Amino acid sequence: MRSIRALKADEWDDAMALVWKVFLRFEADVYSTEGIENFRKFITDETLYKMFLQGEYIMFGCFDDDGKIIGVISARNKNHISLLFVEESCHRQGVASALMRCLCDHLLTELRQTYITVHSSPYAVGFYHKYGFVDTDKVQMNSGIIYTPMKFFL
Repeated sequence: MRSIRALKADEWDDAMALVWKVFLRFEADVYSTEGIENFRKFITDETLYKMFLQGEYIMFGCFDDDGKIIGVISARNKNHISLLFVEESCHRQGVASALMRCLCDHLLTELRQTYITVHSSPYAVGFYHKYGFVDTDKVQMNSGIIYTPMKFFL
């Protein structure tokens, strides 16, 4: 039975290792060297980790029966998804959708947010559209990171 819950401090490294592994497998091929390096810097940033410890950076994990982390979702600024990554062997099994529901429920009930935004990577655009996100602008690139700005009303 899979479970989803807020990540604990001692699970941060495993979560970011999963994010990095999945990023390299599914995202890196369309990014420049600059984009790959900037993404690596983002997920290894000490300030981000401190924000997580202080509760300012929300992160949920999905765990398999053995307690291994198989997916993560995070939000910054109370309503902006900054990471959504799922272990390759668990793709198309509802993990990302379950993580989205968990985060959206948290944002709506705990933080009283009415919408959520994301800068979707090229790989995830289809998932976000299927979930109900709409593009708010054209595809963009910033510091080598390619994304489509999107929004979803909770």
